[in-house]
Amino acid sequence: MGRVRVSGAEGLTAVSGSVEPAIAKERGLGLSTVEGHLARFVGSGEIALEQLVPVEKIEVIRTAIIEYGGEGMIGPVKTALGDNFSYGEIRAVRAAIEATAAEKSNGAF
Repeated sequence: MGRVRVSGAEGLTAVSGSVEPAIAKERGLGLSTVEGHLARFVGSGEIALEQLVPVEKIEVIRTAIIEYGGEGMIGPVKTALGDNFSYGEIRAVRAAIEATAAEKSNGAF
């Protein structure tokens, strides 16, 4: 029996309740690729940030991005936060910040 592939946010979040590493393995993708796709879905509003990042980490990451994430670089943010925070979590929070900023600038007319 063939596998059914679902694309978009639904496909990435509905793979038997898998987390990112399992999704990457299932799809034959690198973990960073899956994390990037998920972050994009956070930015578009298709996935809630809280589905990917524990609530208690969001504000810590947001603060570090503001302080260390100049020019969109996440390496310095990751270094500042340490091993308890993943690149995927940082990318997701950054996508949420960028989406919020875009919404504010679109509503400024």
